[in-house]
Amino acid sequence: MGSAAIATTIAVGLERIFAATSHHVSNIQITFEDRDHAHAVSYLYAWHRYFDGSPDGELWGRYRHRFVRTDAGWRFSELLLEAAGTADFHRAVMHPTGRR
Repeated sequence: MGSAAIATTIAVGLERIFAATSHHVSNIQITFEDRDHAHAVSYLYAWHRYFDGSPDGELWGRYRHRFVRTDAGWRFSELLLEAAGTADFHRAVMHPTGRR
């Protein structure tokens, strides 16, 4: 997923789904593949309040990012959210972390 798709996905959520969110990201590890490419992993807890009045949703998971250096600076080139668990979350199907 490229940066334009990532931005579009986030905008849809903020405009149509979430009345409020709070993401707590930790244990960020960035690895440089070469001068112009890097990848990262971080872990998160995310809380969501919904416009439709559904119970607040929670998500525990992991982000996997890829970055590329451009003439304008470092940019996201990929983003993958893997879920370890959810409670009252609006998405029934998520990318798994691969852990039991």
